[in-house]
Amino acid sequence: MTREEARKHMVDKDAKFINHKSMYKCWSYTIFVLTAVLSFKFNKLYYSFFYDQKMFQAQFTQSKYYRKMMTWY
Repeated sequence: MTREEARKHMVDKDAKFINHKSMYKCWSYTIFVLTAVLSFKFNKLYYSFFYDQKMFQAQFTQSKYYRKMMTWY
């Protein structure tokens, strides 16, 4: 798609949302970062044999796929 074609499909941005986002920029970034970090840490904690007990060991068949996805994440 060329730039000229892309300009035909562009729509105006929501001014109220942009204003809201700029007012609460710090909180928006804080929530985003905490969500990303904590979900990764809890997932890693669970699948890394939490407390080294059998009941917390992940039982899945695609361990290579899981490791690859966690590396990309």
